[in-house]
Amino acid sequence: MISFKIVYFALKFGFFLALVRSFVTYEALHKHFLALSVLYTVVVAGLSYAFLLSWQPVVDWAAWGKWLGLTLLISSVYFWLLARYEDGVIFWILLLAGVGVCLF
Repeated sequence: MISFKIVYFALKFGFFLALVRSFVTYEALHKHFLALSVLYTVVVAGLSYAFLLSWQPVVDWAAWGKWLGLTLLISSVYFWLLARYEDGVIFWILLLAGVGVCLF
């Protein structure tokens, strides 16, 4: 079980870093922060189902749905803030705060 969680967080963190890197690199993605947060949430939903939920005999689907909704909200706010503050100290603080977003 521990190894599944490690793999889950490693894949989640790697995908999040790839999204943030493409978001920072390509200026056109700044207008589509909501699409990136939906993409992140869909991938996190798939990863969490495959690595954390699929092998459990009883799953609380309502709690999982609430968690995914909160993940969508937090990632939307995060990508919106990255688009808004694309230069300066706040941008670098937001990049470091992305680790917290990923660990949620």
